[in-house]
Amino acid sequence: MKLKSNKIRSIARVLCMSLALATVIALFTPVTAQAKTRNITINHSFTTSTAEANKCAKKVKTGTYNITLKRGGSFYSGYLKFVAPKSKTYTITVSNLKSNDNMFANGIASTMKVSSSFPNSIVYVDIKSKGADEKHGLRIGTYTDKDFLQKRCPLKRTGKIKLSKGEVLYLYYNFSGGMNSTKLTSKLTIK
Repeated sequence: MKLKSNKIRSIARVLCMSLALATVIALFTPVTAQAKTRNITINHSFTTSTAEANKCAKKVKTGTYNITLKRGGSFYSGYLKFVAPKSKTYTITVSNLKSNDNMFANGIASTMKVSSSFPNSIVYVDIKSKGADEKHGLRIGTYTDKDFLQKRCPLKRTGKIKLSKGEVLYLYYNFSGGMNSTKLTSKLTIK
């Protein structure tokens, strides 16, 4: 009988020590609540052809992305392709536009879909955005003074668009920067 109670005490001690060790590990392991930010580089392109847009567009999902745009001539432009995983209203935010020469930058992330009348073409579609003068995209800039340009091109713009499950939304990035810049970066969040 005494041997049985010693075994039980030994097992209880091992369990308590294991629980204490697990607690210490849990307390000192950093917990990150923020989702991983993914990086995407967009190469210069423009087309209104669905087939061409599908070839050159970088695919994105819901989440946060650091977008790098490479210069093509005078502009930085290219496509991102988002396929709605479910039917709902999606919130899209474009922000933190920066030029690598620390000069001004501005432009628009236009919203486009496959045309219902001409399935081989993509066309501009409206996105609801507070304070925007364009209905087919999210215009941002790096102007810091409180003038017309900052009102038209704020540092951050958020819009909402309703998509059905499986529906494709193209974001056509079309930006300009300083003469000495070779790339632009921005942040994109899709929820």
